[in-house]
Amino acid sequence: MCAKEESIWERNYVLLFISKAVKLFGDNFASMAMPWLMFKLGGDASNSLLLYAANLIPVVFLGFLVSPLIKGGNLKYWMFASDGVRALVVLVIPALSLYMGTIPLWVFYGAAFVQSACGSVYNPAATALLPSIVAKAHLQKGNALLESSGQIMRLAALTLSGAILTLASPAAALTVTAGIFLCSGVIVLGIRQPQLGGSPCNDVPQTPDHGGPAKSYWQQIREGFSLVCQHRVIFGITIFCIFLNAGIVPWDSLLSYLVYTQSDGNALTLTLVRAAGMIGAFVVGLLLARMSIVRQGALFIVSGILAGMALVFAGCYPSVWSLIICAFVFGMSVTAINIPELVIIQTSVTADKHALVFSVISALGLVCVPVATMFISLLTGLFSIGALIAAGGLLMVISGVIVAFATPLKTFKSPGYLIHPAAYAERGGA
Repeated sequence: MCAKEESIWERNYVLLFISKAVKLFGDNFASMAMPWLMFKLGGDASNSLLLYAANLIPVVFLGFLVSPLIKGGNLKYWMFASDGVRALVVLVIPALSLYMGTIPLWVFYGAAFVQSACGSVYNPAATALLPSIVAKAHLQKGNALLESSGQIMRLAALTLSGAILTLASPAAALTVTAGIFLCSGVIVLGIRQPQLGGSPCNDVPQTPDHGGPAKSYWQQIREGFSLVCQHRVIFGITIFCIFLNAGIVPWDSLLSYLVYTQSDGNALTLTLVRAAGMIGAFVVGLLLARMSIVRQGALFIVSGILAGMALVFAGCYPSVWSLIICAFVFGMSVTAINIPELVIIQTSVTADKHALVFSVISALGLVCVPVATMFISLLTGLFSIGALIAAGGLLMVISGVIVAFATPLKTFKSPGYLIHPAAYAERGGA
């Protein structure tokens, strides 16, 4: 059942909204509790890097491998399976801690890998599900509200998980995390999703049935990559995402050290900086939920450039207050990047390709992050932390300008041109 044209708050969207908010709450609980327990059992900084890699690799390499299966009327079941399996995997760690007293460090890596692999299924499925349960006119608002709720959940999880880690234990926090994931999965089962070929909310076309043989799994994978490369707007998004993620690496990986060494800060200062970013993202999410943006592509590019400028300023002037202000602007920009990206995907390709295209863009956008992380680690002895953060921001600004002039992304208007790969090829990719 679709949301009424005049209101987005219909049963299906409400359930998706709650499920995703709860899921993000669990994500942040896990990201705090798992490394903390590992440190208490003897882990160090090198183990932390391995844990980070175990979380990142599935998102880069496994999401798009599952995405051809994530379509049709089974989207909510994929989301339930994602959360359910994650709950079981996360629960293994406190259970082993309780009965064994200690846990081999490889168990943390394995658990992080499996739960991240399962978690990489949820977002593509949710991206594909949203256009079938809300009216096209509400896609921007729906995505914006989901983004805003995510920021509130991150802030709440940061506070509550810290309290549990302080008053109880990391094992207790992970047990709570398992329950949170299970709740998210159960909630999403209540969504009544229209079947393909039924009466979806939007006029996003389905793949025409030409009566030929069904495409094989690997043909669908290749088609996803071909579509991303041939669709010039989505290709522009993908290229910009690659450089955005690479440019963000110094900020994400070195911010804590910058606050500690160059800004005379402490743990409270770091919390304030991170909270400022979340608040900025929340504010923009609310604004975009109340506005109707026509040029989604231009918003995407301008927001990416603004995020880069914020990092350049933060790197050049790393005082406490400038970091807080830049984090706020950066958080605003990231949300203003994510929302048009989702809207463009949801309105520019056929419904059965939503999850596949989202996963391919995510994989390609993140594939350079491990390389960038290693490169930055080598440069930390040669340049100041501020200089590296500013360089990352400059990369984002330059790449945004190039994408603006080299691709038609800046001219993309909502709801976008809806294409089928064959029809797009016939038009010569124009």
